[in-house]
Amino acid sequence: MLSPALGCAPRFEEPDAGSGAAEILGERPMNLRTLLVTVVAVGIAAATTAVGVSPAQATSTWTSVAGTGVGSIPDGDVLCTTFAGPLVVSFSVTGMPVAPLSGVRISGLQMTHPWVGDLDVELFAPNASGATVFSRVGSTAAAPAGDSSNLGGTYSFSDESTPNNLWSEAAGLGTADVIPSGRYAATTPGAPDLTNGGQQTSLTQAFSSVADPNGTWTLEFADHCGGDTGSVTAVTLQLQSSAGLGPCTGFAMELNSAQIAADSAASALTTSRDAAATAAETLGAAKATASATAEAGTRAQAASTAAQGAVASATGAVTKAATALKKAKKSHRKAAIARAAKALKAATIRLSTAKKTAAATSTTLSTAQATAATAAQDQVTAQGARDAAVTVVTSRQATLAAAQDTLAEKKKAYAFCLDA
Repeated sequence: MLSPALGCAPRFEEPDAGSGAAEILGERPMNLRTLLVTVVAVGIAAATTAVGVSPAQATSTWTSVAGTGVGSIPDGDVLCTTFAGPLVVSFSVTGMPVAPLSGVRISGLQMTHPWVGDLDVELFAPNASGATVFSRVGSTAAAPAGDSSNLGGTYSFSDESTPNNLWSEAAGLGTADVIPSGRYAATTPGAPDLTNGGQQTSLTQAFSSVADPNGTWTLEFADHCGGDTGSVTAVTLQLQSSAGLGPCTGFAMELNSAQIAADSAASALTTSRDAAATAAETLGAAKATASATAEAGTRAQAASTAAQGAVASATGAVTKAATALKKAKKSHRKAAIARAAKALKAATIRLSTAKKTAAATSTTLSTAQATAATAAQDQVTAQGARDAAVTVVTSRQATLAAAQDTLAEKKKAYAFCLDA
């Protein structure tokens, strides 16, 4: 067990063998992130008190560094094809222990910018490792320009306490609306990664390779589209060192990262299932349209064939009437000639009408055939989209299963550490 000085956080219970994904990822009496904060805070308090630091000082476990170089964000390309040169805000970190980080967050980000979907914001460590804070919010296949709501407040980005999702907040707002100030999660980027944008990520996990946090960190703001400009007036980088914490802190950090990964995988699976359901509905509609247009084409073909037959019949009647008139003329009988001429005129009118009908049915047939061909291609396209969506679902099911396995392993490792 942990020593009394370091304390012992409540053990995270293993799920029953029959637990489903919702239970594995779901709610527990003690949230994993709350558990991590408890272990970290208790460990730091014990370590700092042992070397004579007052309890009041021990309660502050984060190193805060204000950013320099704030100002206007360079406007993007008017064609929306490339990002403009970024605004680079720097943080000079000194005096921290040479040890891995147990926490990374951005706080007090005061910024304004219309059309949040234009922006790409990335954080970089001194060792050049980086993480996307948010990028091309709302940019999907259906909305390539991204979300049109605006930034105009004070924002923070962290892993703790299940923060809000910037994509979800923006999705419910209009062009004139401002995204509320508050705490948000870092999220995966939009275009060109159109299938997985807006998924929660861990800033702390992204910088797990940082052995020495001292040096210059940078936060870069890049604009993708011209016409909307904004600025950053203040931002603070906060880092938490794992040095001096309890022996189980590393396991708790890994458990927290595994929980975030599992949450993100579950969310991505739900999104892909929704997309697959939509693709299936589209395919069903495409099949119905293709069937209906094919039937219309068959009817048009029959009508055209009948019209062509009527033309042939009317042509034969004209030929017969002309022969009769010629014969009547040879007889020199006026009455017979008059009857034959009248019959020829009627046959000629019927032939003209038949030809017009045949021309109309031919046009209708061509249109019906083109419509049927388009509908058939739409069905093929819809089938491909549906198959692709099912493939994504299968892939994300595998990703979720792997994330669940990792989560279960991290729970066991953490529980074992607590019992050691």
